[in-house]
Amino acid sequence: FMTDVDVNEPHQIVERLLRYAHTDIRLVVGSPLDHLSEALYVAVNARAVLASGLAGSIRLLGGAEIERELRLHGQLLVGGAYRTSGGRLASRGLKHVIHGVTVSEPGASPRRVSVEDAFGAALLLLSDLRARTATFPEIGTRVPGLTLVQSAGLLASILAGALRRQSPLEHITIAGLHLEYLRAVRDRLIQEGATPACLQSKLDIMSSAAIVRLVSPPTRIEPGRTHASSPTPTWSSDAPRCSRCSSCWR
Repeated sequence: FMTDVDVNEPHQIVERLLRYAHTDIRLVVGSPLDHLSEALYVAVNARAVLASGLAGSIRLLGGAEIERELRLHGQLLVGGAYRTSGGRLASRGLKHVIHGVTVSEPGASPRRVSVEDAFGAALLLLSDLRARTATFPEIGTRVPGLTLVQSAGLLASILAGALRRQSPLEHITIAGLHLEYLRAVRDRLIQEGATPACLQSKLDIMSSAAIVRLVSPPTRIEPGRTHASSPTPTWSSDAPRCSRCSSCWR
């Protein structure tokens, strides 16, 4: 699964698709700012200072007005979530920036409960806004003592719980640069009941080279058997072989 990707090469796009209830979930290597949706989630501090990381990039690309809007909310509470516009990023379709407050001061390390509360509050806010598409970054990776796999499980479990509550979200993108994190999100979401979209013959893997699609050969009955053998998915000639996703999803 995404093992030979050079994340420093912007032309390479590697993604995996999942389906959870009525929601399509896309896991993609890259910056969330390269995969914007109607809404974008970002972790911030209670001082409303968008100084570094994804928050700083949002201020740089979207403009200082985003930070000013955030401060208009007054005292920000750790564990809460607050909406601003997308500023200049509105020209790229971003309507809502959802700021989840995970720490009280810039540069502080977040506590797990604060990350969980802020992300949960953000999902509730997205539901109130009736947002249909959203982009999420990796969350929980700065919590002391949490591994990438554990922080990925945190995101996946909270997200699955929100989707079970009839969320209006139809399309979700989870973008990050840690392949281990994205793989763990995928595995946890499947445990929670998500289905790999390729098992529904919906998976397209976009790359700079080609678009490849999963093709299932017709079912056949082999000599000496009394029932049809299970069809084995194959790939088009210009794509790597896939056996029921055992190779392309590792």
